[in-house]
Amino acid sequence: MIEKDIDLLISIFCDVEACCKQFEPEWRKILVENHPKPLIGKNNKPSSQRN
Repeated sequence: MIEKDIDLLISIFCDVEACCKQFEPEWRKILVENHPKPLIGKNNKPSSQRN
């Protein structure tokens, strides 16, 4: 019984991993395309450029 449960768990893990490998690159592409560029203004300077 435990062996079948482990096999099922491994099968589910492999399915989820395959889905993530396909989904994640597309998701990152969408995030990059739709994410507005950060505004750099008087109050939004990077910490390295602040006084």
